[in-house]
Amino acid sequence: MKIVGKEIRLKTAIVIVETSYTTFALIAFVGIIISFITLKNERLVAVIVLLLALFIAALFLKIKLINLYLKTGKYPFEFISVLDQLGLTKDLQVNWGEDLIEEFKKPDLLIDEFLADNNLSTDYGEKKNNFPLALIALGISITAFAYLNQKYNFKNNPVLLGSFLLFIIISMYGLIKGKKKQNDDNPVLCFETQGLSLNNNLYSWDKIKFWEHKDDGKNSSGKIVIAYGNDENYKEDLNIDLDNINIDRIDCLLLLTHFKAKYNRMEDIL
Repeated sequence: MKIVGKEIRLKTAIVIVETSYTTFALIAFVGIIISFITLKNERLVAVIVLLLALFIAALFLKIKLINLYLKTGKYPFEFISVLDQLGLTKDLQVNWGEDLIEEFKKPDLLIDEFLADNNLSTDYGEKKNNFPLALIALGISITAFAYLNQKYNFKNNPVLLGSFLLFIIISMYGLIKGKKKQNDDNPVLCFETQGLSLNNNLYSWDKIKFWEHKDDGKNSSGKIVIAYGNDENYKEDLNIDLDNINIDRIDCLLLLTHFKAKYNRMEDIL
């Protein structure tokens, strides 16, 4: 999937499919409910027909976007697998053909390349609830800059302007560096070749059977629940708490899918 000749990042493509479909479908659903309450007779019928057409259009748009990425995207297997895990393929006929599986056998599609292409890391630490000093400094500097800009002509005071811009740049650098360190220092979730490391415990890929994202309420990012164990018994659940670990829901699903497929049997996640 490309926009103006540029390849869309895998996660971006998934977000576009998810949000475009759910947004239009939600508008159509809410509109139908409101129409039954506020309209009558011919107007009711006409509006409902239009809203149903919008819902159908949303479905066709989703199919179009999915097929476009499957034809042009670099990681079709991860793309369709994560869509399936998010429940976005329930009303579609998805062909798990050999062409998708063959994508994993290409020697150029390596872990490092996958991580770089999708701006992903292998190590994730705990979320920090407190605001870093760099963020406070950035907010203060921007506020002061906006205030003083109304009182002074910075064009006539290049030194003052340069000082503020330099301080803002330093604050932004500190903020970005601090966010990176949040993952680098004492990671609690690591994706490794041998398995998934969670809270200093290593779980091999061959015993990770399947996983799913579960919501924990509107104010929660939810959790990824992983079934782990032997072929005869995989009732042990591993929980990746997205409220406490600094990893995005889609990022986590992408990494689980890619690492599992690379270092274990792909049929386990189909």
